Amino acid sequence: MIDSISFFGALIALGVFSLMGHFFTQRLFGENHAPAFRQYLAWIGKGLAAPALLWILFNSGLVPRLPALVSEADFALTAGVKGFPLWLATISRGILVISSFWAVVTFGGMLVLLSDQVEDQRSLKFTVGLWLLLATPVGALILFAFGWDAIGFALLMWLIPAVHYALPLTEKPRVLPSYGRAIASLKFGKYKDAEGQVLEQLERCEDDFEGWMMLAELYAKQFRDLPEADRTLRELCNQPNVTPVQISLALHRLADWHLGLGDDPGSARRALEEIGRCFPGSHLDRMARLRIGQLPASREELAERRRVKPVRLPTLKDPLDEVDDEPKPAVERGAALAAMNQCLDKLRQDPNDVVARERLATVLVDQLQQVQPGLDQLRLLLDMPGQPPEKQAEWLSRLAAWQLQHRHDSAAARPILERLIREHPQSAQAFAAQRRLSHLDMEIHAAKLRTAGSA
Repeated sequence: MIDSISFFGALIALGVFSLMGHFFTQRLFGENHAPAFRQYLAWIGKGLAAPALLWILFNSGLVPRLPALVSEADFALTAGVKGFPLWLATISRGILVISSFWAVVTFGGMLVLLSDQVEDQRSLKFTVGLWLLLATPVGALILFAFGWDAIGFALLMWLIPAVHYALPLTEKPRVLPSYGRAIASLKFGKYKDAEGQVLEQLERCEDDFEGWMMLAELYAKQFRDLPEADRTLRELCNQPNVTPVQISLALHRLADWHLGLGDDPGSARRALEEIGRCFPGSHLDRMARLRIGQLPASREELAERRRVKPVRLPTLKDPLDEVDDEPKPAVERGAALAAMNQCLDKLRQDPNDVVARERLATVLVDQLQQVQPGLDQLRLLLDMPGQPPEKQAEWLSRLAAWQLQHRHDSAAARPILERLIREHPQSAQAFAAQRRLSHLDMEIHAAKLRTAGSA
């Protein structure tokens, strides 16, 4: 039983040495490890598998008129079944010796290759010498315990650590690009010089994401060459070392350029859809689809969004004013209904579209005289999280103004005015609200005096 265990242990040692050799071969040859791996497999066959099989064959008694190579095996074969444990132990010992010497030759060859690749020979000599010094006592103990058959294992105590710690010495330090000169040229308007300086840095570090983004931005914003910027960023996204976040950032930036510089919502949409194709179902995909839903459908809609429209901000009327506002221009009911339906369509696609909901409230109250639905839309805006304080103050002011102007309900307007002053005390609307509350108090006081005088 013990002999069979030792045999399987020898086979395990053979496998471990093979895997270790493969691991260090990959580290040594890096990206070009495929051809080296084929040579390594051939070396396993010639230097390890073939000698082990020959050792078993020549000590098995199967070759006519050829005695076993070692006397122990020969004696075991003549003893018949009773000698099988001794034969198995002899075979196991031979396989261990063959595999250990094969590993010594393998790692010794790697150390020779490393000595040709390392520029800092002093560090290499120090590393090899240090591990030779540290491994000598361990190797001596192995030889003392197991004899000269274990000399391969003793040598591996030095060679394997020496190869492991010598491998990092072959790595050249990464040269970080510097774009200071390119940025200076951009500030002085020397765009061709900036392009050449960026390309010069990219030749030194071809996979630098920042440099490729700077080059694409130069093509888009300064040379107004969007096709070239598009091609540059898409080539960047196809590089294997670019992360998903960097790909998303590059395609969002490309969509910005197509939208802002090229007035082309279609190209911007295609750039964002590329994120979904690359990372379907991811957070990056969801963010891209959310932005796609907010893009204008055509160039005409983009131009319409950019057109500056006067927005009437209703103020709180002062009851002491004797002159009414100028009459509002009449709006055809059909046009008002069309505007309302357009806002509703946008809100079905994105319930958080603030601009559409605000416009819907204005159309309902000022054009369709549907005061309560308009007030409800403003309250929905106020309940929407993450809105800027300036907009909240404006909506509270408008809510109170509509209560007073259209419903003449000062009781409903008072808590809104108090909330406006409490939550946004430094806003212009808060000062107007304070003045309005003073006027309301004066009206109440005057009403009480009239009631007391009549009594």
